[in-house]
Amino acid sequence: MTDPHTTQPVPEGPGPDGPGAAGMDEARCLFVLSLLMDGRAVEPEVEAAARAFAASHAACAAALADWEAAREALAATPARRASPGFTTRVLSAAAEAGVGPRRAGAAAGDTLRFARRLALAAGLALAVTIGWDLLHPSTLRADSAVQRHRHAVDHFRSNPYAADDIDAGLRGRLHDEEFGARGGETR
Repeated sequence: MTDPHTTQPVPEGPGPDGPGAAGMDEARCLFVLSLLMDGRAVEPEVEAAARAFAASHAACAAALADWEAAREALAATPARRASPGFTTRVLSAAAEAGVGPRRAGAAAGDTLRFARRLALAAGLALAVTIGWDLLHPSTLRADSAVQRHRHAVDHFRSNPYAADDIDAGLRGRLHDEEFGARGGETR
């Protein structure tokens, strides 16, 4: 419905008054009129439909009148310039009141001190944990079934770097109690 480089898209579809007036309803009308007030381009038929809808509906006309009144009030306000030394006076008054840049710096300093204390506590907890583990080492042993399987796998290689020897491994497993060999039974 619109050229994307020059105009804003306007939602299409039938409004409460039906498909006439480009499907215009109050929301679409105000949307199009706000685009126009911002200086954006809108298709001429959509603009005409929005203006016609606003002229025939009191709510849209009232909203448009309020916007125009606000625009005129803002335009009538003269530009103001701060007197020389205004910023210095404000900052010194803020410093006397205990707010402003010094207080903001103090808050940042409080946060930094808290972060340092937290980091120190975490480091201390880590040091105590490592020290305790070094003084009281645990005996880490695999379950006997895991140990047995590890040794069973060792039958497949004569050393960790050798190629797998499937025949030797299976012969070694035949003498394993897990596969039905009785204790003390050898070949």
